[in-house]
Amino acid sequence: MIVSEEAKAELIFWRRNARDLNSIGKCLDKKSFYELCLFADASSSGYGGYIETNVEVLKSSDLNEQVGASDMKPPEVGKASLRRCLHVVDNNVSRPPEVGISSLGRCYESCEGRIPGRDIAGILGCTKNMQYVNSDKGNNMTKVMDIHVDRVGNTSKFENQGLKGLVIGEWDGNERLKSSTWRETETVNRVIKGNLDLLRHTNIKVYSDNKNVQSVLQKGSSKADLQAIASEINNICELNDIVIRPEWIPRGDNQIADALSKCGDNDDWSINDQVFIELNTKWGPHTVDRFATHLNTKCKRFNSRFWVPGTEGIDGLDKLWSGELNWLVPPPRLILNCIQKIKAEEASATLVIPVWESATYWPDLIRKDGSFKSFIVDNILLPSRNIIVKGNGNNGIFGREQLSFKMIALKIRF
Repeated sequence: MIVSEEAKAELIFWRRNARDLNSIGKCLDKKSFYELCLFADASSSGYGGYIETNVEVLKSSDLNEQVGASDMKPPEVGKASLRRCLHVVDNNVSRPPEVGISSLGRCYESCEGRIPGRDIAGILGCTKNMQYVNSDKGNNMTKVMDIHVDRVGNTSKFENQGLKGLVIGEWDGNERLKSSTWRETETVNRVIKGNLDLLRHTNIKVYSDNKNVQSVLQKGSSKADLQAIASEINNICELNDIVIRPEWIPRGDNQIADALSKCGDNDDWSINDQVFIELNTKWGPHTVDRFATHLNTKCKRFNSRFWVPGTEGIDGLDKLWSGELNWLVPPPRLILNCIQKIKAEEASATLVIPVWESATYWPDLIRKDGSFKSFIVDNILLPSRNIIVKGNGNNGIFGREQLSFKMIALKIRF
């Protein structure tokens, strides 16, 4: 009998995990405490998620002093008497935090008279206002969104509210053709992979507004592509001592992740392939693209800001650059960090940057007489037209066919 590689992998998975999973399953009847909450959502074009860290974890002995074993209820999140969000879950009681209200770290008595959407917009750093209008049904709010994340800053706006592990990304052409359940489940997979340092050795709740995701993560799926994701998540969690419990929540309770899934990456522009080929022939071969995604990388090996398929690691600035020939096309806000890292590690690189003589990074490249410093051994001034390949996000001044400034490629060797 000929067995396919996929079937063989499935058999091996169940041989290794059937008893362990059944053993874990017995614990579902017991009270469980979750230290972190993961929120994920996907749209037809992209995905987004984050980790909620405004969670106070109590020891079981401390909890028993506050509530009886037979009367265990989660706190009423969203009330004025808000305590930090302790997620207590059993088979009968489960209530997720009301995202966009209390879990943002601000305590509202209710949605009535307040507009949580503006609060979300402030945290996201939206370039356009998120508007809310009253619906005809009670105090419910109907959402009218037009959101873009301002990527010029960092994630401190999220972290100040207890939101960490921000992940956003775009689907490629094949992924956009997948089912919504595949995209939602794969989003959970990518948010977990992008936050292993934060999630390792923890119990987490996984919130999604797609009911099928809960089933796939708990029981797997008869569909091969969904089962592959479920198996991958199980293996990652097992290797990193992560326990997850998925749960469905209404879309209205998943507003931030929903907004993130529609946000484009404003820094996803790249250099024209032909320009890279010429520079790679002249100064290469380059070994690692330090600021890329799987959709625009110029090298087989690359680093990305968020976890994406094929990435060698998240955040290229955290990796060792020496011993490699690095291809560097960083967002302008990170150019000075790149130059400082290059000098500190005496790394070899091709650095492509705007010619902005008033920028903070320019004095680190130029001597007082106007010549380049000694570690820049060659340079090529690039044309202003057809030099940039626009990404899917709002690339601003880098999204134009004709740039209003010059770009320069610097050959750096120590």
